[in-house]
Amino acid sequence: MLKLKDINLSYGKRIILKDINAQFIPGVLYGIVGPNGAGKSTLLNVVARDLKMDSGEIYLSGQPVYKYSNKEMARKLSYMRQNTSIKFPYTVRELVAMGRYCHDSETNMEMEQIVCEKIKENDLEDFADKPLTTLSGGEVQRAVFAKILAQESDVILVDEGLSNADIFYKIKFFEQLRKEVNKGKLVILVIHDLFFARKFCDELLVLDKKGVYAFGKSEEVLTRTTLKEVFKVQGDFINHILITE
Repeated sequence: MLKLKDINLSYGKRIILKDINAQFIPGVLYGIVGPNGAGKSTLLNVVARDLKMDSGEIYLSGQPVYKYSNKEMARKLSYMRQNTSIKFPYTVRELVAMGRYCHDSETNMEMEQIVCEKIKENDLEDFADKPLTTLSGGEVQRAVFAKILAQESDVILVDEGLSNADIFYKIKFFEQLRKEVNKGKLVILVIHDLFFARKFCDELLVLDKKGVYAFGKSEEVLTRTTLKEVFKVQGDFINHILITE
């Protein structure tokens, strides 16, 4: 379980996160949605310990996150950040293998097996030994996602995911996240596309500039009223399709 209690963070006089309270359980695919500036990415950065909150508490498996060592945290939580640009000429295989650094007890053969599996699952076999600097943005994102899956953490955080991918890989991305959820993993995804959010996420945390606007089942949370009050859009969802007026 991941529990956020009274999370607050400001930059100068600008309040980014205000009194954020939420509880996430394994076996559920969560989405975080909201307008620009609502603090979606900032919240994931705080949970992943990339940013220090001004006040509040975060518990992972009943223990404050700051008590975990870096390797313990890596076994507990993996994070696919929004910026996946890589300036060093690692190969895809080398990058995916980095996801295994926190698993000290495994043999090289065990590591190679997992790395090869994740490369294959993400259709990266033709690029496995190519430098990441020679690949397209979408291919690099898929390689980073393969690394996150290779980490085999209990909690997976994703900030936007395969934003540079075509529709085939976007759908495949959500199918892979669903497989992780079905294994009992906890997945939290920041997502801007409300169609994908409503269709693929079990529950949604809706943020606005005042804090948590709503938190619950996707079809119950992402309503006509939410669209109007949070996203300033007149419309409604019909079979997961957003129809604007």
